[in-house]
Amino acid sequence: MKSLLFLFLLFCLASLYAQTEPAFIPATYNPSSTSLAMGDVTGVANVWSGDPLNVWSNPALVAFHEGVRVGYTHYKWMQGLNWGDLTEYNSSSYASYAKNGWGFSMPMLNYDQRWGTTFDYGLFRYGSHVPANHSYDTSSEVTGAYNPFVRMKYENDNLFMQSIDASFGLSLNFLSSRWEQYNLLEEDPDSVFLQKIDADTTPLNGGVAVKFDWSKCFKIKNLELQSSVGWSMKNIIDTQVKYENSEIIYHLPQDNTIAGGFFIGLPIAISGITNPFFKEYCAHLVTIQLMSGILSSKYGNNASGQGYEISMLDIFYMRFGDHYVDHVYNTETTKGWGVKLHYDKWAAQYNSAIYYQGSLEQKTWDVSVAYLF
Repeated sequence: MKSLLFLFLLFCLASLYAQTEPAFIPATYNPSSTSLAMGDVTGVANVWSGDPLNVWSNPALVAFHEGVRVGYTHYKWMQGLNWGDLTEYNSSSYASYAKNGWGFSMPMLNYDQRWGTTFDYGLFRYGSHVPANHSYDTSSEVTGAYNPFVRMKYENDNLFMQSIDASFGLSLNFLSSRWEQYNLLEEDPDSVFLQKIDADTTPLNGGVAVKFDWSKCFKIKNLELQSSVGWSMKNIIDTQVKYENSEIIYHLPQDNTIAGGFFIGLPIAISGITNPFFKEYCAHLVTIQLMSGILSSKYGNNASGQGYEISMLDIFYMRFGDHYVDHVYNTETTKGWGVKLHYDKWAAQYNSAIYYQGSLEQKTWDVSVAYLF
């Protein structure tokens, strides 16, 4: 029984996310602080953030991320949960490229020197006479998306056609799990051997994202009004996971998420400011973003989320939201903030979030850099 202790601890961590204990925690966790601050599931329809880490929410979003972008985060995971010597970290790094309607995203080297997102479960020591062992899960997602309306706009000057964008995306997620545990021989308590439990699988994810510019369509002056709808499906072909050297077989999460959003912006031109810097890099006095979404899960829990964001001068951002997971937690409040700086064609952004896993308050942060064409 003692030899199962380490696996039991990992399963306890996974059970905080789903009743049926789906494998691979990175497959269920959004690395974007922006989305976590605004209710989590709402990220599926967030076509305005340009956050390369949020492509995890919906592969179609990358077509809206004009330019080259890189996102990075590394922080302690499951803060406030004490498993003795066990300390967990989440590290994520992704880059995206989008131009002329095409968008692509690929994993970058993260803090753990692995590609994409890694949940590092730290060094676990089994007794004072047994060496420490190391386990982790990694998700490396490759994404492609296309927005055909970008090309159509060159060929059709109809106001409706000029006001709509819609992208379709697919991603292939290379998941790997590397668990290690030390077993004690019953006949000789002083003898131990290392057992490795590995798994690899590659689920397919898909999504659609649509944005409509009402101000452009109806020629509204001194006000920007846009809306969005997003849909994504995780694990389209219902991939299962079989762990080597073990009898463990799990379904990966198969989730359908749909969300909608509104964007309202007051252009800085109405203030009378004529400074070229503000006109080019701080196009809005104030923007307001409203988001709402629901998630339906085949093997886990259903969820819902709502959130909103207020920004000043396209520099300072405040975010608030709610996230609810059926049958597990009550509604939890989320919040966060961000700062974006501009120079020439470059932009750099810092985001943070506070959200909850059960009763545990969690804090995240991420940074991103963009080169805009």
